[in-house]
Amino acid sequence: MPLIHMQLCCEVVVLCLKVLVRIFIARKPLLYSYQGSLPSLPVPALQDTMKRVRSDYSSLRLQLLLIRSRLRGVG
Repeated sequence: MPLIHMQLCCEVVVLCLKVLVRIFIARKPLLYSYQGSLPSLPVPALQDTMKRVRSDYSSLRLQLLLIRSRLRGVG
């Protein structure tokens, strides 16, 4: 196989790869393009959410009181 023929084949392959790379890079998905294929998630009731937030707040408040009492030397 002559050297010129090999160089021409390599140039064609490189050119094809460059074209393919440009095609695939240009196909960036939009932000919400897959949203239609995602399942809808259940939304919890507001009362359940508020109960969880209140219990988390109460637990954090209790932990803060315990830390304060330990820093003061009580307990």
